Amino acid sequence: MAAQAIERKLVWVSVPGRGRFLLSLSPYTGYPFQKAGVVRGFALWFSWNGDRYEWLSRSPITESSGNWNLYVLAVPTMAKSNARRFSFGAVNSVEEFLSKDQ
Repeated sequence: MAAQAIERKLVWVSVPGRGRFLLSLSPYTGYPFQKAGVVRGFALWFSWNGDRYEWLSRSPITESSGNWNLYVLAVPTMAKSNARRFSFGAVNSVEEFLSKDQ
């Protein structure tokens, strides 16, 4: 996969058959984020409903070193979803993520 810098507050991933996941280094008040993983150096991983997800990067994921908690907001896959492949992106707000029909 080609290198892509993400310079927004929140990163999302869409996993076919599993749903969309919004990832954050801190929870957002008013939304059901759950502490589900860790960001360390060039990797992040989290567990959701018994499945473990891992993302490896060619460059550091955060600007600061150390271990960071990873908070996840999950949106289940809808029956009408067109997601047939893994995809990811970034948004500046939870509202922006929830308004996207991925």
